[in-house]
Parts: sequence; structure tokens; C-alpha cells
Amino acid sequence: MIVISDPDAAVRNLAAIIGQSRLDERLKEFERQEGQLQPNSVYAQWWFAPQNALWLTLRGARQCWNVGQSINRVIDQVPPIGISAALLVAKVYPTMPQWRQAKFVADLVSSEQLQSVLLELEAAADLIDLGYDIEWLDDRGREGKRSAEFVASRAGYRLGVECKASAIDSGRLLHRKYACQLADDLLNPLSQARGLTGDIQIIFHDAAPKSLQARASVAQRILDAVDAQKLEENSPGFLVKHTLRERDGTAIDLQNYSAAQRTIEADYFRSFTVIAARLESNKPCDPIVFRFGSSRQDRIMRAVKENLRTATEQVGALDCPGFITCFVPEIPDFDGEETRPFVNELAEWFFGNPQRSHVLAIRLVSDFKVDDLGAVNFAQAPFAMIKNPARIDEAEHAFASPPVQPRAATL
Repeated sequence: MIVISDPDAAVRNLAAIIGQSRLDERLKEFERQEGQLQPNSVYAQWWFAPQNALWLTLRGARQCWNVGQSINRVIDQVPPIGISAALLVAKVYPTMPQWRQAKFVADLVSSEQLQSVLLELEAAADLIDLGYDIEWLDDRGREGKRSAEFVASRAGYRLGVECKASAIDSGRLLHRKYACQLADDLLNPLSQARGLTGDIQIIFHDAAPKSLQARASVAQRILDAVDAQKLEENSPGFLVKHTLRERDGTAIDLQNYSAAQRTIEADYFRSFTVIAARLESNKPCDPIVFRFGSSRQDRIMRAVKENLRTATEQVGALDCPGFITCFVPEIPDFDGEETRPFVNELAEWFFGNPQRSHVLAIRLVSDFKVDDLGAVNFAQAPFAMIKNPARIDEAEHAFASPPVQPRAATL
């Protein structure tokens, strides 16, 4: 767990690390993209804002600093993911050599996926809290070959660490971004033009079509089915089912739907995305709950296995045991009824191969969680630690907590 007493200091530190001119340029690009969005659209609230939480945090912090305020006074109005990112950087950035610091900043300002950039820092922070020292490995100048990320050392024991982060929709038949865009195509026609509320479920038979023209065709066929008062319609390419009804003005509290923002219901591996949308975001009203999915199983397992294969080669080049952290997006819980078989299959496949005996453990981690109070901690992210059964005693010792408190970041 990251230990630090002043979030404002952490965010100031992050702003200084990025640098004023580079931060100015990045925020300008962020605001350019923001200006092209339809206000209160599903895409803006459920895709753009979560992917840009760090820049929302830094922009809000600057606004506070410009009037002589600390963000600690308005902490409940600051995206908690951005605060957690700043805390993480404060802890790990000082361990990096200059070349690695420069690479981190370049990756941070250019990436569209925050947690993939922070994954290496998260892994390092966890090991720092276990009493390890971090030595970042330099693979610059190696044509076609990449080294592991770093070596962690504690009391003479060394551990080679590699981190792999899949794109947020890697292996998904239905992309989250597409689901948000299709929800926007349908929200106004259903809620405003037709005065409807309720649930609508759209299940694609395979991958959802991505082109603008194809998406418009899907939206029109869904509206045609609703207008024909068909509660279920098996259209070419997808099935639509709904319980839409006329709005009666009853105020509905959407708080229970907020947790569905980036979760997957029922079968985590069929991209079952839930989006609760309303026209007036600042008022309780009759929402339309969109449920998107695919009838075919996603290809997440294939994407994760490929990441683990390459990571195994990278840690195998070192003269010490290996530890691999692999980011698997959009998994709310690795110990659920639907996900446990995924973890078990992956463990059997990976450690069933004797050529991977040098790997001490692999850790699967997904998006960090926000608790009921809005606080975010990377330690609360869903994860599964899979230890090598042939080296279980060594693994237990390597990942045992030290008898001291975690080291705090000093700013």
C-alpha cells in the first residue's frame, strides 16, 4: 500500500516531473478532444472521462493552485484514480535512473490507457513495500530484443520482474468504446423522441461491426424493432431484447448503476457491458439501461497467453527467478464463479510446462477499484497471484511481508 500524507504534494510532484511545457501541451490536446464531445454523452462520461482521469486531475489541481488553494480542500471533486496515480509516481519515480524517468514521462503523456503505463510502477511499489530494492534494466540499443523491466533485490535474494499490459479491449469481441458510441446513437431516439425507459439488451452473434455506417445500420434496426413493438428480434448479426416502456416521471436513483461503469456482468468473457444512461445527468430520472454483449466467448485467454510467453522469455534471460505481472482489463473479480476457471486453466497451462520452471509466480491484475467513499488504491485492484507449485516454499518466502512498515514516499 502506498503511504503518503499529502495528496496535493503528490500531484504537485507529478506536475513538476512532467514539466510545465509538456503538461501545457498535453492538457491542450486533452481539452481539444474534450471540446469535440457532446456534453453529457455516454461516450464522454463512460469512456473519455475514465481514460483521461489523470489529466482531469491535473487540470483541476492547476485551477486550485491558481487561486492559492490545495486540492486537499476539494479532494472529493478530484478523480480518485488521478490521485492514486500521483501517489504511485511519488513512491517509485525516485528509484528510476534518469533514462528510465524520461521514458516513463514520454509514455505517460502519449498513452491513452493510464493503468498500462502505471503497471510497472505498481509492481515496483508492491515489491518496495516488501523490502526490495529496485534496479531498472536498460534494453536500449538491443535490436529486436527486450529485457525484463527490473530486478528486485532483498537480503541477497534477486527476482527478475516483467510486466505486460494488454490494450483495454484486447481479445474482446465487443469493445467498450463501441458500446458507448452505440448507446449514444440510441439514447436520444429512445428516451427523448419516443419517451421510453427501461432495459434493452443487444447481443452480437460475433464481433460487433466497428464502422460508422455499420453502427448506424445496427442502431436503425434496433429502433425499427422497438417501433414494431417487438420485445425480441433476431436481426442479422445480433439479437435485441427489451423491456422498454413509456416514462411516467418516477425519479430513479442511479447510484446502484454507477458501479457498472466499467464492469462486466454474468459472463466476464463475453463482454457483457452495462451502461445506465439518462438525458439529464444532474437529475434523477427514468434511465435506459443498455446491456451489450456477444454470444461468443472472447479471446482474452489467447491475448494473455501471448503476453505470458514473451514475458517468460524476457525473465528467462536473467540469472535469477522470474516474476510476471500481467494486466487483464475489465475483470471485476478473479475469484468469482465465472473467472475462477479462467485462472485455473491459465495456471495449469503455464506451470504445466517445465520450460517455465524459472518463473516463481505470475500475477494477474485488473482495473483498480473505487470504494464507497470514492477512494482508490492500487492494492484494491482485483488480482490473482499464481505461484509455481514446484517452488511454492521459495515463492511464499519471496512474497512474504517484511516485519516493518511500508516505506513512505518523501516529497
